[in-house]
Formats: sequence, C-alpha cells, structure tokens
Amino acid sequence: MYLKKVRKQYEEFPYPPREPEDERKRLIFTVPDNLLRLNHFCYAGSQDFRNFRCLVLGGGTGDATIFLAEQLKPVNGEVIHVDLSEKSIEICKARALERNLNNIKFFNDSIFNVPKLNLGLFDYVNCVGVLHHLEDPAGGVKVIKQMLKPDGCAGIMVYANSGRTGVYVIQELMRLLRQSAHNEENKVELTKAVVNDLPESNLFSLLKEDNEDFEIYGDSGYYDMFLHSQDRAYRIDEILNLMEKNGLNFVDFPEDKKLSYYPEFHIGNRELLSSLNEMSEFQKYAVAELLSCRIKTHGFYVSMKKHVGVNLNNVENIPLLFNQYRQLLSDTLSGSGRIIELKTISGMVLKIKNDSLYKEFISHLNGKFSLRDIIKSISSREQLIMENVIKRLQPFYNMLISVNAIVLNSRNNDLEFLKKYL
Repeated sequence: MYLKKVRKQYEEFPYPPREPEDERKRLIFTVPDNLLRLNHFCYAGSQDFRNFRCLVLGGGTGDATIFLAEQLKPVNGEVIHVDLSEKSIEICKARALERNLNNIKFFNDSIFNVPKLNLGLFDYVNCVGVLHHLEDPAGGVKVIKQMLKPDGCAGIMVYANSGRTGVYVIQELMRLLRQSAHNEENKVELTKAVVNDLPESNLFSLLKEDNEDFEIYGDSGYYDMFLHSQDRAYRIDEILNLMEKNGLNFVDFPEDKKLSYYPEFHIGNRELLSSLNEMSEFQKYAVAELLSCRIKTHGFYVSMKKHVGVNLNNVENIPLLFNQYRQLLSDTLSGSGRIIELKTISGMVLKIKNDSLYKEFISHLNGKFSLRDIIKSISSREQLIMENVIKRLQPFYNMLISVNAIVLNSRNNDLEFLKKYL
C-alpha cells in the first residue's frame, strides 16, 4: 500500500533534484553506502563484496544507487533500484548512462510489492528517507527483513522529531495557509514567501542553520520539507525498538555524529549521569537526543545477526583513515599545544592531551599496514616497548573510532578497489 499523494509529489518534484550530466564531474558519496564502512560495521571487516547484491528501496533520483553501483563495478556486484516515481527513475537511469553503469536494474513500484517481484535475497538493503513517508512504516521494516540474506544488513535513515520541531511548526502553518493556493507551484511560492519572512522568535528561525537543505534543492527542497503529505518523525529509541521488534538488530551509527547519542557528550554532572545507569542503551540515546535537540535525522545500520561489528582490539586488522579527516588531523596535530582539539566534520569538538606519537600514527594509516605493523614500526623508531606505544596511542585511537574517522579491514581481505572512496 502506498499513498497516491506521495507518488504524485515525487513525479512533480523528484528528490533530490539531480542533473545527469553532473556525473561527468563528480560522484556523490552517501555515508551508509560506503562499502568500507559497511564492511567495518556489518561484516567484521571480512566482506570482499564479490557478487554482492544491493537493494535500494525508495531510491529516488539515485544517489545511493549510483554510489553503490560505481563501487561494485570491479567485483560483479548488482544493485536493484525501486521507486514509485517514474520521473525519478528516468533521472537515475540517465545518471547511470553517463557513468556507463550496467549493474543496475530498475523497478517502478511500491516497496510493499518488492517481495512479489521474485528478486531473491540481498546482502544489503538501503532504505534511506523512506519509512517516515509510509502509511505503514512497520510494514516497510518487515519488507526490509524479508529481503535480506541470513547474514545481511541494512542502512536506515528516518527523521528525528526533536531536531525537526521547527520544520513541523512550518508544516502546520502551511496547512493553514495553503488553502488559498490554487496549484502546487502556488503552494511552493507561498511557502518561500512565508519561510523568508519569519519572525526571529519562530522555532524554525532559531534552528534555520541546521535546516538549510531545502534552499540547496530549490522547489523540490521546499516541497519535500514543508509541504509533504506524509511526514512523521521518530525518537531514536522508538525507531530502534521498532527494528528489533521486527527481527532486525541494531549495529551502530555510521556517521561522525554518533557521539551526539551519548548523554555524557552533552552534560558533565556526574550525579545526573549516574542516574542513567539503569537505563537501556536505547533509552540513553533518547536522553541524549532530547538534550541536544539538534539531531535532524537518525542514520544507522541494522543486521539479521547480532554483534556483527569488527573487533576494535584485534591488532591484525588494517585501519583506513577517511580522507576528509587526514588534512584535518594533520592541521590539528601540527601545533605544539598540550591539548589538541578535533572539530569533526559535523561540527562536534573533542579534546585530548597531545602526544608526539599521534602524528606518526596518522602517517602510517595508508591502508597497507595492520595495527600490529604500525605499533611495531613506531616502537622501533622511537625505541619504545610495544606495550607503552599501545598505551599512549589508545586515547587517540579511541577518539578516531568514536567519530568514525577510521574503519578496519581484515588483514586477509583485499579491498584495494575501494580505497579511492575513502
């Protein structure tokens, strides 16, 4: 079952708007679909991705589909793209043509019909920005589980309610005002006029800097954010409980904002923090979300299996550093201060005591050396015993792991073809 209004919207306003010819000059990286991240979080670093099968539910104009297909080209991987909107599929097909991608199959259908298409089972399902637009979100979760292999995993994104409070104020306002609009174009123009003339006291005005995507995407952005006919949001514990209730196990948050889900990142009162000890992990995440009020979306992995993550303490694993952090860390560590501050890509700031070994550790993160190799090399150069090197590197290593700046790959797993996506 799907809502006809939702289908109509995405025929008129494909989202996000994309120009196929732009594929000649850039590739859009979608965080949960980076196969190096997927390998780290969902396959304990051991997935080689040969003959890997991906299903993109509600793929829209194709950001995730194109990124997955591009990564999987060298290893005979396959991507199935499903969407309600014919116009969106046309755009994705044109993008794939620009990139000479022949490993995508397209289906113009509701995600609820996917189990009837005899597509087989998948290693990975992408369901980003879809469940919150369904009349039956729980039914959508069941479809995800139904389409996964026994060791399969999924990347999910839904709206977060506290961080979008201002958005829902505008949506409610537009429901009152748009009765005077005669067509969809009039509604968009009316919305633009309202949003650009809000009083400073309006909740959306106060958090506007956190909600700027609508301006980037023009009319489609305004419609998707403020005029959507089916839009709901979730508190983090609510959506994770829905997943687990339907047999999908929470794995982790793949983005660098994962620290936002830890209460201790927002408050320092030890007595208050100790009062949270009896709470479940999901409840603690909810406390952090309500303290922050700046989390707009919840993005996370779920798996058919429990406890699938990589062993962070296995020194045989090979660490890979994402390029967006390489220069950031180089600049951060070039100073001589006693304390170093790392401002993450999403704007969070972490502080730890500086150590001369940190810069050398970063220089070894080229995807060729295992943690053991790196520790041995540093120990030899600095004439230190390995145990002391490990002890001194641990705070820095923990910080990099905490913001997902690095991922780990099994020593016996050759993923050279993916390193250009770091």
